[in-house]
Amino acid sequence: ITGQPNETLYRLNYGTGIRRSEAVGLTWRNTNLESGNIRIVQSAHSVPGKGMVIERPKTHSSGRTVSMKTQLTELLGRHKTHQMEQALADGVPWSMDWPVFANRLGKMLTTDAITKGFKRIMEAYEPLDMSRWHLHDLRHTHVSILIEANVHPKKIQARLGHSSIQVTMDRYGHLMEGQDDDIAELFEQYGKEPTVVTEAIAVLEAV
Repeated sequence: ITGQPNETLYRLNYGTGIRRSEAVGLTWRNTNLESGNIRIVQSAHSVPGKGMVIERPKTHSSGRTVSMKTQLTELLGRHKTHQMEQALADGVPWSMDWPVFANRLGKMLTTDAITKGFKRIMEAYEPLDMSRWHLHDLRHTHVSILIEANVHPKKIQARLGHSSIQVTMDRYGHLMEGQDDDIAELFEQYGKEPTVVTEAIAVLEAV
């Protein structure tokens, strides 16, 4: 995914575990590069005949603050600078209400476009067959890393925005065993990427 147009978006999904709809709906106003976190206050969905539609969190747990490791925060900072410079060059007014992931006119990307774009990248990767990988698998990989590091299920639930601990356990309980730890420090400690699910992560880094 390195060098791809939506590299930052894909790395955000992988590094935070947020949903694709939450990434598309994210604005700079809800991104704090100083403290290294993002606030999930809305999501964006493609509705036939209406285009992209903004929705507020359906549950209290869906609205949340998610921390990022330093490398991801710095990547978002460079992305912001590039976006602002491009808008200036194009003569398009930029503001903090712009989507973090926008086209050159400041309009949010569509979930279908980013999903298909990721699929094309996976299908084009030749050393290994990655054609079955989907964008949502980045979220699953993020969870696998947390589970391997023995992060408490309740913290995983909060980070993912699941409505209840039962949802988290139903989906990932068979992988879980461990104890609590600070998630932001965890990703900082692991540096670039942890060694768990190494083959999949190494492929994503290499593409």
